[in-house]
Amino acid sequence: MPTPFRVESTDIKALNDLQLTKLLKLLLHHEARSSGIAERAVEVALNINVRDGGEDGRIHWNGDPPSTQFLPLHLVQFQNKATRNMVPADCAKEILNKDGSMKHMVEEVLENGGAYILFTTQELNNNQKTERVRLIRGKLADLGKEYAATALIDIYDASKIEGWVNKYITAIVAVLNWIGRPWERGLKTWEDWSQHPEYQRFPFVADDHRENALKSLRGLFNNHGNCARIIGLSVKGDAVKKLNIATSQVRSRVIHRLL
Repeated sequence: MPTPFRVESTDIKALNDLQLTKLLKLLLHHEARSSGIAERAVEVALNINVRDGGEDGRIHWNGDPPSTQFLPLHLVQFQNKATRNMVPADCAKEILNKDGSMKHMVEEVLENGGAYILFTTQELNNNQKTERVRLIRGKLADLGKEYAATALIDIYDASKIEGWVNKYITAIVAVLNWIGRPWERGLKTWEDWSQHPEYQRFPFVADDHRENALKSLRGLFNNHGNCARIIGLSVKGDAVKKLNIATSQVRSRVIHRLL
C-alpha cells in the first residue's frame, strides 16, 4: 500500500524518458548540495531527442568528498533508459554506435577513470544486473579497451533509484506528481507552481535582507539535528522559489518552499 512521502519502485517504472531525465537532474543537484559539492558540477540536458554520444547526465568534481552514497567516483556518467523490455544484449549495445564503434562520451569518461551507470526504470535482481554488466565489459574487451575488466560499471534500476529518491522530499513530490498521485494540500515542486499565471507575470526580485535570512537557514540545516520555526505573516509572490532548506538526514532532508 502506498504511503505518504515515499515512492515505490513501481512508481519509478511508470516514468517516461523525459521524467526520468528530470529526475536524474534533480537527484544529482540534491546529492551535490547535500555532500558539499558545487552544483555546477552537474550536467544534465533535457533535450532528450538530440544525439548525446551515450551520455544523458554527468557529475564531475574535485576534492572532497571522494564519493557519496550514490556517486562512487569524482566523475560519473549516466545513461537513461525508460523501458521495461531491455534485454542484457541491448544494455551492452548502449555503449556502441551503429557501426560498432564506442560512443565517444562513454569512451571519454571511462578512459579518464570515471564510472558509467545505466539509469533505468526496469526492475532487476542482482543476477540480471551482473549479466548486463558482464556483457558491457565484453563489448569493451572486444574493442581492446585495457579497462574492460576494471572500469566501474553499474546499473541503477527502479529499486535503487527508489532508494535515492526517498532521500529527498522534493524528489518524492516530483515523482508522485508525474505519476498522477500528487500529495494533498497543494504540495508541489517549484516547477509545478511556476506554471501558474500569477508567478509568470511577476518575476521574483531578491533583496539583501531575504538573501541573508535564506543563507542563515541553509547554514543552520546543514548540521544534523537542527530545526527552526518561521513566524510571521505569509507573503505573496515568488519568494517560494528562493527558500531552500535542507537537513542532513536521509528522510528529513527537507526542501521547504514558502509563500
